[in-house]
Amino acid sequence: MKIWFLSLVWVLLLTACSNNQEISPISDEKNICRYSKWLRIEEFPEYTRLDIINPDDNKLLHSFNIVKGAVVTDSKLAVFSSTHIGMLAELNSLSDVVAVSDIRFVYNELLINKYNNSRLTSFDSENSYNPEKLIKTGAKVIVHSAFSGPFPNQDKLIKQGIQCLANFDWKETHPLGKAEWILLFGYLTGKSDLAKEKFKAIETAYLSEVKLAKRTGVTVISGNVYGDFWDTPAGESYHAKLIEDAGGAYIYANTKGTGSLSLQLEKVISDGQAAKIWLNPSFSSKEKLLVANPKAQFIGAFKNGKIYCYAHEKNRFWEMNAIQPHLILRDYRRIFEQVDLENLHFYKEVK
Repeated sequence: MKIWFLSLVWVLLLTACSNNQEISPISDEKNICRYSKWLRIEEFPEYTRLDIINPDDNKLLHSFNIVKGAVVTDSKLAVFSSTHIGMLAELNSLSDVVAVSDIRFVYNELLINKYNNSRLTSFDSENSYNPEKLIKTGAKVIVHSAFSGPFPNQDKLIKQGIQCLANFDWKETHPLGKAEWILLFGYLTGKSDLAKEKFKAIETAYLSEVKLAKRTGVTVISGNVYGDFWDTPAGESYHAKLIEDAGGAYIYANTKGTGSLSLQLEKVISDGQAAKIWLNPSFSSKEKLLVANPKAQFIGAFKNGKIYCYAHEKNRFWEMNAIQPHLILRDYRRIFEQVDLENLHFYKEVK
């Protein structure tokens, strides 16, 4: 575990905890994050403390203080997830980004232009990059998703004054918990007040959509087949929560887990016979879907219902979905109620 203190102009003072030294996470009573399970923030008169909890063991992974009134003038960031880009875009802070993971999957035109003008470096992934090349970008902080644990070569980077922060927005179980990670980027870029304003607006819009949603009870299936198995959100996942809040009846709502379920295709075909809505099959047309997965025709919603996906603009969806849960919720509500379908934000019907 590392303790980080951020002060003026990104001067980071790093001290390692000894093996017997423990730092207590911020208590729920003092935490200003209302939905996130893995990001905790406590504000004091002279500084703000941020804690990042490791979902794998529920222990404190990072803890750092940011001095209030500090002027951030050189916040160079390397970000290794599309959702990080979306949050920084909301804060008008993409000028701080010096490196991304795989430019082919970037939607934002500003970053694409930076890359085309040799002002942005692209790496294949957080598990496949050249440390020396990353150091040359001038990045001060790396934000990564920690899919496989600590950032590769982390100790080497820390010795060069580069800090590695794990972002667990993808592990959240509530859509607003994912969006709340904008607060982390707000503090990292010196725009904490703006980040709070943005999140408050997102929260208000999301809760308003929940109130508007009718309990239609329409049966919903989600995901697609990969090989012999069907990947679909588990019942305690943020995606299952979106379906519930939009008024749908997700067929696997009662399953355990916050990630994905991997099910036998035959089981899904049987379970999904009554499904009227099929979400997120990963293809933009039924023709493409059948070419990839001929057995898709046996899903109830393929024959007797409707299919909707964001596949026509995947990069846009993956970049903005975490920070715009209210717009996904609105799309789902309209899809489940079959109203105002010409004004969907992310989704289109798969025909």
